[in-house]
Amino acid sequence: MLISPFIMPYYSDPSLGLKIPSFAVMIPVELFRAFLYVITMLGIFSTVRAKRWTMAAIVGLILYVPGGLVPLMVEHTLPPQIVPFHMIEIFADSIVYGIVLTRLLNRVS
Repeated sequence: MLISPFIMPYYSDPSLGLKIPSFAVMIPVELFRAFLYVITMLGIFSTVRAKRWTMAAIVGLILYVPGGLVPLMVEHTLPPQIVPFHMIEIFADSIVYGIVLTRLLNRVS
């Protein structure tokens, strides 16, 4: 929501052909994505032993690089003006999600 003032004009411009999916589409997709993240990260938590903040950074970067940075770097259908904002948004989201997953799944302090 913090970056929506910067990107919403691009999604609401009919000439670009971009639109925001409905909640009926977004909610199941996000729940499935969360399930996949947890299943994937369980393997990381079972093999890597690190302090909580180090583990949170590792998990955040594991989520960000293949899930946000690389796709946005090779994406050519989005207007180039919104790509940096999406990179920042996905980076912040990945770091917070890494902290939450580490807090919930990792018992190493």
